[in-house]
Amino acid sequence: MSSTSTLSLAQQQILTLISAGSTVAASARQAGIHRNTIYNWLRLSGFRDALEQARYENALQWHEQCATLAPAAINTLAEILKNPDGPASVRARIALAIVNRAATPPPPPPLVDSLDDTQESRMPEEPEMPEVPEAPIETKPQIVPKSAQSPVLNSVKTGRNEPCPCGSGIKFKRCCLDKMRSPAGYPPNAGS
Repeated sequence: MSSTSTLSLAQQQILTLISAGSTVAASARQAGIHRNTIYNWLRLSGFRDALEQARYENALQWHEQCATLAPAAINTLAEILKNPDGPASVRARIALAIVNRAATPPPPPPLVDSLDDTQESRMPEEPEMPEVPEAPIETKPQIVPKSAQSPVLNSVKTGRNEPCPCGSGIKFKRCCLDKMRSPAGYPPNAGS
């Protein structure tokens, strides 16, 4: 016997509205009841359980619909990543989302030995996803102590507020600028 069979028609209507994403106030307006009535119903364990079940079933339907669209979405994302003329920020966000998704382990499989012939596993089958090219992962430069750094001379002029070309990750003016100005690494204006 389902828990929704003990609920009134108004409660079942509210369950349907809220589980579909409607707010309590909007659901109350649409059903023609006061929102405090819904808050009182939410205190009842039977109504709360029925609401959680309805939300789960709604989320399961959305999951199934998204699973059917996932291969086309993956192909679209792969095309955007391959297009060098697209915005770099969009391509970077897509690449990070894919890397994060790939790094997240899948949920553990359901226990099969406890199931008998009348029970079925409720785990939905995952569709087979097409392969997506791996995006290069950018790493942050390591900060090297100043004592281990040597001034880097390059032909391109580095701005004072740009990252130091030695790779320390510190601004050029706080790292190698003074070393480049003075002979043999002595502090500038040491003799004056």
